[in-house]
Amino acid sequence: MTTIVQKIEADLLNVKSTLFIEASVLHRILRISEPFNLWISNRIKKWEYVENADYKKVTLKDRIDEKICDKTEYYISVLMAKELSITENSEEGIEAARIFRKILSGLIQPFANKDFQKDFADMINENNETVQLCPF
Repeated sequence: MTTIVQKIEADLLNVKSTLFIEASVLHRILRISEPFNLWISNRIKKWEYVENADYKKVTLKDRIDEKICDKTEYYISVLMAKELSITENSEEGIEAARIFRKILSGLIQPFANKDFQKDFADMINENNETVQLCPF
């Protein structure tokens, strides 16, 4: 099961909560041919994104060929996801950017809208993979 959108509570300044998406999911949405780790690190460097503001890195244990390895997953803000979608200049990127723009403007509230998970999953999943939304 893949977690797509993550929510962080509003900070003390009562700023709207920041939503996050798993960067590897965006990579699949955009159908990027470049390997994920190269793609995300190149974009972070090129656009000067800031760790713990624009994205968060999480190290996970993963089993590959009977060996347990560390795997780094990136969770990127919806704003960063929207920007990356636009810069890829593809149909998938434009469609994803429209959804992220609606989330940022409050037109879509993922945790209040029960149909959002299904609609978003339908957009990105050709293999009917289960996509789950949950709070960060």
